[in-house]
Amino acid sequence: MDMQGAMTAVEQAAQGLALPSLRANAEATLLEFRRSPHALPACRHILEHSQVTEAQFQAASTLRDAALRDWTALPPQERSDLRQFCLGALLHRTPPPAPVVASQLMSTLAVILKRAWLDDGVDRGAMLSEAEAAVTQASTATARRIGLQLFAAVISEFSPTTASAMQLPWEFHERCRASLETEFLAGLFAHGSQIARSVAESGAALNATDDSVCVASLRLMSAALAWDFTRDSAAGGPFGFIQPEGHLRPSGNDRDGEAADAVRITPGTGWRETLLAPGAMDWLFRLNTAAFDGASRGASASGGHSKVEALASAARGVVASLCALSGDVFPSAREEPGGETRRRHFAACVRALGVLLSPANAAVALAASGSATGEENFEDGARALCSLAEVHPVEDFVTPPGAMPGCNDVTSANDQNALGMLGELTLALIAAGALRGEHEGGAMEESLRMLLDAWGSLIGRVGQFGCPPELANGAAAVFQAYLHGGLAAVAESAYDDDDGQEEEGKAGAAALDERLSLIAPIARAAPDATLPLLRQALDAKKQALAATTANGADPTTALEELWWLGRLVPHVLADAFDGEIPLPPDSLAECRARATHEERECPVDALAGEYVQLTCLCLDENARRAMSPRLLETLTWGSARWADTYLMSEDTGGSLHAAIFAHNALGGGGEGRVYRGANKAKPAAFSEAGGGAQVLDALLRAAFVCLTAWPGETGVQKAAASTLLPALTRRRALCRTCVNLPAWKQVMDAESVALAHSAAVAGAVPGQQTLHFPPEIHLGLSEALGRAAEGLNDEAQSREYIARVLAPVGQCLEQVAAAMGDMKHPAGEQRAVAVIQALRGSVRATIARSQASVFSFFSQSFEALLAVQRAGAHSAQVSKLILKLTEELVANQACFLGPAHAGVLCRHCLRVVEEYRASGRGKIGAAEGGSRSLRAERVKECYKEVKAMLRMLTHVTNSDNDVEDEETAWGGSHRGSVLAAAAAGAAASEGRVRGGAGVAATSGEALAKVDVAQVVFIGLNTVIPLITDELLTFPKLCHQYFALLAHMLEAYPAKVAALPPDMFNSLMGTLEFGLKHADVEVARESLAAAGAMGSFQHHASVDGRPGLGDHNARAGGDFGILARLMRTTLSRMIFEDAGMDLVDAAADALLPLMLVERAAFEGVAGELLAKLEGDAGAQARVMGALRELTTGNGLTDRVDRANKRRFRRNMSTFLTETRSFVRHN
Repeated sequence: MDMQGAMTAVEQAAQGLALPSLRANAEATLLEFRRSPHALPACRHILEHSQVTEAQFQAASTLRDAALRDWTALPPQERSDLRQFCLGALLHRTPPPAPVVASQLMSTLAVILKRAWLDDGVDRGAMLSEAEAAVTQASTATARRIGLQLFAAVISEFSPTTASAMQLPWEFHERCRASLETEFLAGLFAHGSQIARSVAESGAALNATDDSVCVASLRLMSAALAWDFTRDSAAGGPFGFIQPEGHLRPSGNDRDGEAADAVRITPGTGWRETLLAPGAMDWLFRLNTAAFDGASRGASASGGHSKVEALASAARGVVASLCALSGDVFPSAREEPGGETRRRHFAACVRALGVLLSPANAAVALAASGSATGEENFEDGARALCSLAEVHPVEDFVTPPGAMPGCNDVTSANDQNALGMLGELTLALIAAGALRGEHEGGAMEESLRMLLDAWGSLIGRVGQFGCPPELANGAAAVFQAYLHGGLAAVAESAYDDDDGQEEEGKAGAAALDERLSLIAPIARAAPDATLPLLRQALDAKKQALAATTANGADPTTALEELWWLGRLVPHVLADAFDGEIPLPPDSLAECRARATHEERECPVDALAGEYVQLTCLCLDENARRAMSPRLLETLTWGSARWADTYLMSEDTGGSLHAAIFAHNALGGGGEGRVYRGANKAKPAAFSEAGGGAQVLDALLRAAFVCLTAWPGETGVQKAAASTLLPALTRRRALCRTCVNLPAWKQVMDAESVALAHSAAVAGAVPGQQTLHFPPEIHLGLSEALGRAAEGLNDEAQSREYIARVLAPVGQCLEQVAAAMGDMKHPAGEQRAVAVIQALRGSVRATIARSQASVFSFFSQSFEALLAVQRAGAHSAQVSKLILKLTEELVANQACFLGPAHAGVLCRHCLRVVEEYRASGRGKIGAAEGGSRSLRAERVKECYKEVKAMLRMLTHVTNSDNDVEDEETAWGGSHRGSVLAAAAAGAAASEGRVRGGAGVAATSGEALAKVDVAQVVFIGLNTVIPLITDELLTFPKLCHQYFALLAHMLEAYPAKVAALPPDMFNSLMGTLEFGLKHADVEVARESLAAAGAMGSFQHHASVDGRPGLGDHNARAGGDFGILARLMRTTLSRMIFEDAGMDLVDAAADALLPLMLVERAAFEGVAGELLAKLEGDAGAQARVMGALRELTTGNGLTDRVDRANKRRFRRNMSTFLTETRSFVRHN
C-alpha cells in the first residue's frame, strides 16, 4: 500500500467533510479506508507524519476499528507495539496532538487495553504499569495530566454503560468489568487521590500552575466513584442474598418515582479505609472550599470561566459523589452501634455543601442571574443534597454537624443542620420564581425538582407514624410557599398564548402533573396543616370567580388559578390509577383515622368535599356560565382520580386499610378498639352508608352535563366518557349503585339519543334536541355502560340490562347496513364510524357476567358487520375499525367460548379476512397519492389497516391453545384446531354461552371445517403482498408481523409443510428478509422461526418422515430453503456487524439447520477457507474453529436443551476466532 498516497487521500477527504459539495466523495473515501485490510500501518503513518488535525483524528478512529477487527489475526508482539505506539503518540509527538486527537488516541488506547485484557499470558497490571512508567519517564506536568486522563478513559471503557462495541460476547465485557473492579479500581482512585492531594497541598492547583494536573486527578476520582458497583454490592447481591442488618440499603418502593439523580454509590468494605478513615478526605473538603472561594472571586471579577473555576467544578463533583456513598462501605450496626463513621462522613459532606450553598438567598441569586458558575454550583449542590436524603436517616438531617460523633473539635461559622439548609434553599428557590414559566427547563426548575425529590426521600424513609416535628413543619412551610408561588406564577402567565394544552398529547398538562407529583408527598407529610390551606385556596378562588362574573370583569386569572388547583388537589389526595385500584396514601389514612377518633372534622374529607362541590358547580346553570370547558375538564379528571381511591371503597380494602392505620396510629390495643366502635356508629365518609351514593349521583349528573351542555367541546366530553365514567364503574359497589340511579338512566338515554341522531337525518327525531357525540366518545360511553353490569347479581337482570344497552347500537347498526349507499358521503361514513366505536366499547366491557349476552348479540350481527365492511371498503376509517372490532371481539370472547361458538367466531374472522382481500385495500400503487404529503397519508392509512389485521390474526392464534401430543413431538399428522379437538371429546359443548340465537350448530362435521391455523395462514397470505418497503419503516408493524410469523412456524410446522407452494414461498421469502433485518428484535423472531423449521425437519428425518418434502428441494443447482436460511444466518453473523446479543438466537437456529443441511454447511466452510488462500496460519486457525464449532464441548447430533447450550458456547468462540481472519482477508 502506498502510505504517502493513502495519507494524502485521507487528508483531502477529512478536510472535504466540511464542504457540502465534497462531502459524499469524502465519506466514501474514508469508509473505503476503514475497510482496507492495510488500515493499521496506514493509520500509524498518518499519525506520525500528517500535520492535518482532521486526518489525524480519522486515523486515530480508524486505528481503533481496525485493531478490533484484526485483533485475532495480529501476533502478540504487534498488539504490544500498538499500545506502545499510542502511548508514544500521546506523550512524545512533536508538536503535541490537538486535544481532539489526543482524546481519540486515549479512547483508542483504552479499547486496545481492554481487548488485550483477557488474552492468554497477558499481565494486566504490567499493561497499566507500562503506561504509568511512560508518564514518569516523560517527567512533565503535561505527561502526568495525559496519564491521568488515560486512566479515566480506561475506567470509562471498562464500565458496561459506556463500553465500546467490540462484536464480542457480553461475557467478555462482564469479565473485564469484574477484573478491573476487584483488582485495579481502588488503586486507580488512590493514584488520582494521591496526586490531587499532593498538587493541592503544594498550592500549584489554586495558583493554576499545575497544567490542570489536579483537575485531571479529581476527574479520575470521579470516574472511579461513578462506577456501577451495584452488581456486586450488598444492595444488589446474588439470588437469595439477605442483607446484613444495619446496612443502608435502597428504599425500594417506599415512595413513588425514585429520584433519577439520587444515585447510590456502593463501593463496598474494601474502599472503607480509602474513603472514610479519619482525615482521609479532609484535604478534598479544604480544596473544595478554597476553590469555590477563588472561583467566586474570579466570576465576580471577570464573569468567565477560569482554571480555578474548572478546579472548583472538579472538586465539587467529587464531593457530590462522596455524598452518594451508601451500603457496606459504612460499618454495620453490629460493627458500630452508634454509626460514628457514617455520621462523621455525613457531617463533613453537609459542611462542604454549606460552603457552596450558604447563604441560600445569595446562592439562588447567583444561579438566577444566569451565571454558568452559579447554575452549575447550585445544581451540583442540590443533587448532592438529594443523594444524602436518599441514603441517610432523618435523624442526621435534624442534627447540627457539630453535634455529630467525632466532629465536636471542628468549628464552623455556619453549623446549620442539613434539614434547615434544605428548607432554606427550597424556600429561596420558590421565592425567586422557580415556578414561573420563564424558568421551565432551566437550572432553577431542575434544582427545585431535585430539592423536592430530597424532601420526598426523607418523607418516604421515616414511615408514616414517626415523622419528626421538624420534618413535618418544614414540609408544611415548603408546601405553603409552593402553593402561593404556584398561584402567583399561574396568575402571571394567565394571558400567555400557549396554555400547554396541545390538541394531541396535552404535553403541558402532563409536564405539570409530573411537577405536582413531587410536591404531593410533601403535602401529605403534614396533612393537618397543608390540606386546610388547599381548601381555603379552593374556596377563595371560587369566590373570586363568582365575584368577577358578577361584576362583569375578566375571569381569566381566576379560571387559570382554579385550573391549577384543580390539578394539584387530586395529586395530593390520591395516587393515579395504574392498572389496580389505589389505596389512600398512608399518611392521609392515618389523618382520617385520627380525626375520627378525636371526633373532629377530617381535613382529607373536607378537602375532598370542597373539590366535589366545585366539580358539581356545573349542575347549576348560572354557575355553569362562569366555568370554562378547560376548567371543567380538569375537575372531571380530578374527581375521577379521587373517586378511584375514596368513593365507596369498601370492597377494595379501603375501610380495613383505614382501620389498620387507626389501630397503629393510636397505639393499638384499647384505642384501636375505640376507633372501630366509633366507626360502626358513624360510617366512613363517602362509603355506601356515609353519603357515597349521593356523591356518586352528583358525579354522574356532572358527567351527563359534561356530555350534553358543551356541544363541540370534545375535551370535556372525553374526560367524562373516558375518565370519570370508567372510574365510577370500576368496582362492584359503585356499579351496584349506579344502575339504580336516575342519573345513570340519563347517561344511557344520552348515548341512545346520540346514536340515533348519528344514524338518522339530523332533526329526524321529533321533540328531541339534536345530540351528537364524536365517535371516540361513543367508545368510552359504551364501555362504561357495559361494565356497569358487574353490579347486577341476578343473571336475568344482567341479560335484560345488557339488552337495553345494546339495543340502540344494534338498531343503528341495522340502519347503517341497510343504507349502504350513504357511506359514500362523509356524514354516512361518520355514522358508521360512530356505530363501530360504540360496538368496540361494548366488546371491551365484556365480563363473565355479561359475556353470553354480548356474544349472542354479535353472533346475530355478523352479517350486518360484513355488510358495513363491504360498503365501507373505500373508507380507511371504517376498514381499520372493523378489523380492530374483530380483533377485540376475539381477544375478549375467546377465553369464554366452547368449541361450537369458537367455531362461529373463527369463521367470522375468516370472512372478515376474505372481505378485506376482496376489497383491494392496503395496496399502494407506484403513482398513488399524488403529492408527497398525500402519499405519506395513504401509507399511514395502509399501515394502520395492516397492523390491525396482524393484531387480529395474532389474537386468533392465541385462542388456539389445545396442543396435541403428536404435534408437540413434531408428529406428522396435522393437528386440528382447538375446535376440532374439543369436538372429538365433547361435540355438544357450548362453553358459557346459553340460548345464543343464531349460533351455528355444534356437529363435529361443522367444527372440523374450522381450522385456526388455516385462518391465520390465509390472513398472512393476504397481508404479505401488502407489506411494502414503506410499511416496513413502521417498527410496530414489523415487530407484529415477525412475531406472528415466528409463532405460526413454531406452533404449526406440519401445517406450514402442507401449505401450497406459492403460500409457502411467500412465507419463506419474508423469513429471509427478517433474518437480514437491522432491528434486533425482528432478527431474533426470524431466527426463532428458522430454528423451528430446522427442528421440525430434523425430527422428521430422524423419524423417517418427509418433513418439508418438496418445499425443501433444490431448484436446479440452487440451494433448498433450509440451506438458504442457514447461509443467510451464517453470513450475517460472520461478515456483517451483527451484535453479539444475537449469538444465542443464531446458535439455536443454526444447530438444527446444520444438522439437516450438512452438505450445505461443508460448502460454507470450504468458501471460508478459500478466502484465506495463501495464508496457511489463518487457514489453520479457521479450520480449527470450524472443528470446535461442530464437535467442541461434547456436542452431539441431538436438538435438545443441553446440546443448544453447548452450541451457544461453541458459536460465541467460533465468531470471536474467525471474524478477524475472514474480514481481514
